[in-house]
Amino acid sequence: MKISFFVALPLFLSVTSGTFAETVESAPSDESILELMELMEVEQILDQTIQSMESMMEMAISQSLATSGASKKDFEEAEKVREVMMEWLEEELSYDFLIELYVPSYRETFTQVEVDQLIEFFSGPVGQMLIRKQPELMNSFLQKYQSEIGPMMERFQTKLTESL
Repeated sequence: MKISFFVALPLFLSVTSGTFAETVESAPSDESILELMELMEVEQILDQTIQSMESMMEMAISQSLATSGASKKDFEEAEKVREVMMEWLEEELSYDFLIELYVPSYRETFTQVEVDQLIEFFSGPVGQMLIRKQPELMNSFLQKYQSEIGPMMERFQTKLTESL
């Protein structure tokens, strides 16, 4: 029996378009998300971010205490607070904890096709260049930010004093 082209084509398109749409719109697998995160060096960036936060806190505390005429005891207490805060941050912002947040967020935001495209990008030379330059970019940003943190803290202290 010969099926007419005009009958077979719509039937074929209806069957394959549903499959194609599911493929295009499917949520990415956890494995592909983890592969993308590894390619993007998320764990290393997290470590660098925590180190940068520590440096910024040290500088902010030092500048704040230096401008307020703090005693040696004040400096020691501030250092203890900074140590506790950094310990807490390292515990709370662990890579494993962030994975628990990243994976569902990526799954809700991207399709499998998009994650595959991102994997392809970050596997290629331009994506790898972007990853390699991230620390340099972050350092440049932090230098600019650190030059502003002292005046920002002074404005905060002024505002706080005025409010109280």
